[in-house]
Amino acid sequence: MTSKVVQDPGFVALGKGMYIKHPSEGASKVASASSVPPPTLILIFGWMGAAMPHILKYTKVYDDLYPSATQLLVRSEPSFFWTRDKTNRKNLRPLVEALQALGYLQSQKGEWKNEDALKRVLVHTFSNGGSCQFSLLHRVLASQKRKSVTPATSALVLDSNPAIGRLSGAFKAFSASQPNPILRTLIKLFVVFLGIYGYLTAHMIDGAPEFFAHMRQDLNANGSLGGLLGKKTKRLYLYSEADEMVPFEEVEIHIKDAKDAGFDVRTERFISSKHVAHARAEPERYWGAVQALWQAAVNGSQY
Repeated sequence: MTSKVVQDPGFVALGKGMYIKHPSEGASKVASASSVPPPTLILIFGWMGAAMPHILKYTKVYDDLYPSATQLLVRSEPSFFWTRDKTNRKNLRPLVEALQALGYLQSQKGEWKNEDALKRVLVHTFSNGGSCQFSLLHRVLASQKRKSVTPATSALVLDSNPAIGRLSGAFKAFSASQPNPILRTLIKLFVVFLGIYGYLTAHMIDGAPEFFAHMRQDLNANGSLGGLLGKKTKRLYLYSEADEMVPFEEVEIHIKDAKDAGFDVRTERFISSKHVAHARAEPERYWGAVQALWQAAVNGSQY
């Protein structure tokens, strides 16, 4: 486990693209004075290729809202999509170890740390990149037959996801930060190659279902992340009609599937904000919805 410090001095690197931030001294006193019990853990899955300063804008809001929470941050890089599944699973090992050390996950021997401590969990995924990391963690824990603690309170926020995974959206996601038209064309060709490679790997080598279909299923699994989230978990979809990478119609298909599966769902459909830019466009609405979600989770109230 490394100790490299990132731009926010509170975050420390656990491994490749994974960071932890423990609450500051005195934060527990602030939490005890709050009328709404805060999360004890906030697990954040960033969008693909997100620069650290951009992700930290969200973690800093969480610092203000819930200063006593431990934050675990998982980044998503484009290389995730052309790296072998075995390697991606191995890269998540420090995150699994951190969850175990914090008492949210049992060891492979079935042992717990701080099993009796009250747990309250908030999970926040951004775009397909974040939800793909979520899905991978879910599959890793399932393959290891690991169990998570059943938290007293849990909530799931899905920002700009999930999409079905069409090539048109992938083109935009991979080329969004590239202004050169020639390079954008090369990127599109590369994405086509990745799509063909991924399809052949999934169907002819590993025998798994299509990757994005698998991700969408995992988000609606009853007892996802080893049981950290379940049917009692409140969830919030934040998405926009102006999102060119993840069409709102595809998000709403997943919303319907979640409702049909019995999940308690709240939605915030923005009009003009771009992909993963809803908080920047309408911060009060965005963070107000997140706080309302958490309060509903604590109170156990239906939407």
